[in-house]
Amino acid sequence: MFVHPLNESLGSAVFERVKRGLESAGTAFEVIDLYVDGFRPGTDLPERHREMLDRASTLILVYPTWWTTQPALLLAWLTAAMVNGVDSISSLVCVTTHGGTRVANLIAGRSGYHTAARVVRAGCAARATFHWLALYGVDKSDEQGRLAFLQRTEREIGRLAI
Repeated sequence: MFVHPLNESLGSAVFERVKRGLESAGTAFEVIDLYVDGFRPGTDLPERHREMLDRASTLILVYPTWWTTQPALLLAWLTAAMVNGVDSISSLVCVTTHGGTRVANLIAGRSGYHTAARVVRAGCAARATFHWLALYGVDKSDEQGRLAFLQRTEREIGRLAI
């Protein structure tokens, strides 16, 4: 699952590394891109999305953290997707970037983390695992720091062998 309005973004580069990590592990996957798919808040979950969720054992969310939480479009999709739960999902993975530092995020209450770890995971299978990969301080990061995160993301996703 990818959520970012710009194709030429760090978020897109992160998503490409997630896909490469899955490919290197030999993991088959399907992609939902909320902007490409034209999903709109307040609409029903597209049937194609529901079918993909029903087949999936892992849900990987790749998104930028805006104002300490998931983008509104992703929150609307999660609401539509998780309203009745998705028992097939036994692993939830979030890969995100934060403009602020880890400390600033902690002081703000880590709402994005808690939304995923508590609320979204509660809509998954019982005892679903949860993995969090985040780049903090992206607003002040340099190219070397961003590249290190991209490499870590690809390695970690491949290591999860989901």
